[in-house]
Amino acid sequence: MTSEGMLNNYLLPCTSMMEIRHRRTDEIVLHRVESTTLEGTDLSGANLRNANLRRLRCAGAVFRNANLHDADLSEADLRKADFRHATLWGANLTGADLRGADLTGAILLGARLAQVKYDGDTRWPDGFHPPAGAPEGTVD
Repeated sequence: MTSEGMLNNYLLPCTSMMEIRHRRTDEIVLHRVESTTLEGTDLSGANLRNANLRRLRCAGAVFRNANLHDADLSEADLRKADFRHATLWGANLTGADLRGADLTGAILLGARLAQVKYDGDTRWPDGFHPPAGAPEGTVD
């Protein structure tokens, strides 16, 4: 059964344990998330620095202008997610599914992108070039 929690104007659908701590009223810190979905959730502008979102289902989620500095998004389902102008500095995206995601203007400096899945609909920041070859593939 799905429960919902409201935090700082963000509706977070949860299917199991979620530990959330706030340091300031404008900052959300997700320390541990298991078997949770953020599919379609709007987290625009959220501070998710160091968040553990490993293996999370976030298809269609909106992370526009969010701070995901050093966040763990490894193996997450990020299909069609909106990361426009998000800070993904040092984020771990290893094995994440970015097919159809929009990373226009995102900061990917130091982000780990090994085995990331993408397709011809994935939008990358200006100046970022995924490996040459077929439009569908994996960034190694």
